[in-house]
Amino acid sequence: MPEKESPLPLLEQETGAEVKPQRGWVVVVYNDDHHTFIYVIMVFCAILQVSAEDANRLATTIHTKGEAVVAGPMSKYEAVEISQKIASFGPDPFSMKPTTNIGLKTSIKEA
Repeated sequence: MPEKESPLPLLEQETGAEVKPQRGWVVVVYNDDHHTFIYVIMVFCAILQVSAEDANRLATTIHTKGEAVVAGPMSKYEAVEISQKIASFGPDPFSMKPTTNIGLKTSIKEA
């Protein structure tokens, strides 16, 4: 009969030390008065590669709760990269407010 693999990480087996899994980082987007729903949906579809339906759900959560986790958990490098892409997507061409170069407000947080 073949020997079963142990579910414990090798380090824990050898040292007896508890190995905690990495939790990763998430990308958070915040509500603002500068961007339209259609723009936010467009950004999420382009950057996060989600469906328009999923992007609409995220945009609605941001609008009603003030913020939402839109990606992750992932490595810190990946979270920073996605956060920067979302924030620098460009001005909202659908907004009736004066043209600005303000991107969506984002941050990364440890999950």
